[in-house]
Amino acid sequence: MGVLVTNNLSKKYNKLSINNLNFEILDGEFFALLGTEKSGIDILPKLIFNFAKVSKSGLTVFDLDPSRDSKEVKHYCSYGPLEIYFSSNPKAMTVFKNTLKAHNLQTREELEFLLDYFDFNASKRVADLEGKDKRLFSIINALIAKPRLAVLEEPTKDLDKETIAKLFSYLETKRSEEGLSLLVLGQDFENSQRYCDRVGIVENGSLKEIVYVKDKRSNDKILRIYNDDVELSIFENIGAVLIGKDKDYREFYYEKNPADLVEIIHKLGIVDFTIEDASLTHKLQSLNSKKGDDEE
Repeated sequence: MGVLVTNNLSKKYNKLSINNLNFEILDGEFFALLGTEKSGIDILPKLIFNFAKVSKSGLTVFDLDPSRDSKEVKHYCSYGPLEIYFSSNPKAMTVFKNTLKAHNLQTREELEFLLDYFDFNASKRVADLEGKDKRLFSIINALIAKPRLAVLEEPTKDLDKETIAKLFSYLETKRSEEGLSLLVLGQDFENSQRYCDRVGIVENGSLKEIVYVKDKRSNDKILRIYNDDVELSIFENIGAVLIGKDKDYREFYYEKNPADLVEIIHKLGIVDFTIEDASLTHKLQSLNSKKGDDEE
């Protein structure tokens, strides 16, 4: 049984939409669904947690209908949104206690552990939280519910590398001990490749590609060569995709073994170049470049 299954899932919400989404999150899987602000991916948690109605039967969560079985879905799932709104201005600890109460959890052991683990001051009022603290508040509030599926929006936003590593170390422990599944929503392609099992790419509401990244040796790379005399076919022959060029540089997207890329650069004697991890924007450029080549 898939933890979360979409079947031609379509929904319009405000001025955004998702169109015929088809994917499945497996039990114990860390799945990232990435897209820009206009991609429509932020509609998905609204459907999972019944803030908006699912059209027809395009979504199941633990084989449950989020509209009909909303209470059961919310029992199994938790949500760490990017933005948090309260009509009043409670202290973070008050919110945490209410979350535990809502899930009938009597012990605060996990809460106390997470507060210490992330060095989070729960005496602050929610409206006063900014940056890293604001992000950690949302994440901690989702995780203390002991979910089987955690849905986290932009969980790495405003977090430093050390805190990101600690977060995913904790999530991995929960996966190993309790079978946690994870749905990450956002734009962080770099960390999604590093910590997730699969990554889905959405553009303008449509799923463009799902990539298995768990066993990748390295993140996808961007190679910029500041030399207009480079023979493009040499890099294209090893799978590099040209995504940008002008009179000063050539820019390639490369998703295979970076050692092969470095070997070619060395053989050609290229000295004026840079290599960096690819972003979501680069990934979309690569997909659209491939589509353009296929249509020619």
